[in-house]
Amino acid sequence: SYVVTWFMIQKPYASEVPRMNALLNQKEVCALVGLSRNSIHRHRRAGTFPPPVTIGKRTLRWEIAVLEDFIAGKWQGQGGDSAER
Repeated sequence: SYVVTWFMIQKPYASEVPRMNALLNQKEVCALVGLSRNSIHRHRRAGTFPPPVTIGKRTLRWEIAVLEDFIAGKWQGQGGDSAER
């Protein structure tokens, strides 16, 4: 029989962990996309910025994979066009 021990299990390196589940707060989003908090709020209301994920009553986070699509111009908002910076 084959026994798996703890040292045989390889842990993934940070670069191998899928980024699609990573969540960013508003300050991190502002730094990533180069927009102010007010600009992000304005684009959200217009439907030209990806919506956040609500965690709890007052906590908002954005999925990094969705933001990367937004930056690359692949995200299509409610307005139909990619947001312009």
